[in-house]
Amino acid sequence: MSYDKLSVIKNELKRTKPSSHLNHKNPMTLEDYSVPKQEEEIKEGKSSEERIELALKALNLGGDPIEICKLLDWREFENLSVEAFQLNGYSVINNLTFSSNKKRFQMDVIASKNNSILCIDCKHWMYFHWFSRIKDAVKTHLNRTKALSNEIQILSSKLALKSSKKIFIIPVIVTLSDPRRNIIEGVPIVSVLKLEDFIFRMPYIPDSGFKYYTTNLIRII
Repeated sequence: MSYDKLSVIKNELKRTKPSSHLNHKNPMTLEDYSVPKQEEEIKEGKSSEERIELALKALNLGGDPIEICKLLDWREFENLSVEAFQLNGYSVINNLTFSSNKKRFQMDVIASKNNSILCIDCKHWMYFHWFSRIKDAVKTHLNRTKALSNEIQILSSKLALKSSKKIFIIPVIVTLSDPRRNIIEGVPIVSVLKLEDFIFRMPYIPDSGFKYYTTNLIRII
């Protein structure tokens, strides 16, 4: 029975695509997929949250992580991340490309509120077994976030940052499933479906135990 349900869920992921706009629906249950549906009955335009719920169900049924992750689109993770921050009052930029010390960097999602900036690296292919790869991703993201902290002025015209105020810049990595460790080298590792709760419970940064960088925004362009 588990194999049949896994096959149905994988086919559902293959035959649908994420909707062009975000919408939250009630999470699907395995019982909803106990009987295969005809292909013409399957609707396109499932929400990103629905499709990620399906992927997690497939993983819990023993699906191959690499195969399942390939059925998801990286934009689904970014969309959910952007929405989670916007629902909590953050200003958001996604896919920001910038230069620092003659090197090019790209940040998946940048969210700012008051004097905090969260730099999000979305790893939709990350599964909790891949601890060594997460460690490599953390190292890369720390370097990327530090580079951004040196070029913070590029954000002043896009995000609501106050001048002459200390800015806290925090790297965060978003993954598909719950990580084995929630913090690696001071970097929070958060499952995409728990990101909104993580944001809501965000502590005062200096007391959080998270790795962060600080800088002062001298003026607003």
